[in-house]
Amino acid sequence: MLALLLVSAGAQATQIQAGYTVVANETDPGLVIENMDIASNPFTFDLDPGDSVTFDLFKIWTNEGTVNGDDQDPMGIAVNFDFILPEVGGSTVSGDTVGNSVLFGLYQEGMLTWNGPADFFYGPFGDGQIQISLSDETFNEGLFGLDGGKRNGARVAATLSLIADATVAAPGTIAMFALALVGLGFVARRRRSGFDSTI
Repeated sequence: MLALLLVSAGAQATQIQAGYTVVANETDPGLVIENMDIASNPFTFDLDPGDSVTFDLFKIWTNEGTVNGDDQDPMGIAVNFDFILPEVGGSTVSGDTVGNSVLFGLYQEGMLTWNGPADFFYGPFGDGQIQISLSDETFNEGLFGLDGGKRNGARVAATLSLIADATVAAPGTIAMFALALVGLGFVARRRRSGFDSTI
């Protein structure tokens, strides 16, 4: 019976809209990170369940010229996603940035590694699922130092996937439920009135 009362919201493509904010290490100690939005902020895509889209989200770079000792300590980075559609809510992808120096400093680079994808659940039953994953990148690679600056940075790609659309009550079911509530209220009122008249 319940299967007849519930329908998937995915009869048409689901519009996904979200803004984003990159939070990275901006001062010493640690590798000092700069970033710039590439994608529209907020971005909007229409997806069917099982579909995904990959797009450049932001650019990352450092203006430092050398990987020093403190730059080799991992520092946190996060991208906060603020969903507007299909429902208001938030989700965060977190990771680390670090300076890497090998072969006695002959080769140096910045490295960005994410801890994993983030999920955003939505809908009246919490069964709608959007997943966001971000690409690991190396940036400002150079010989005998870092090739600093935005030009030598890297583009971080985002993959947005609609894992499952939310299940919602069918419109006819909602109307029947509302009528049933009105009917129950009417019956309760009549009983109360009948009870009061006998006192």
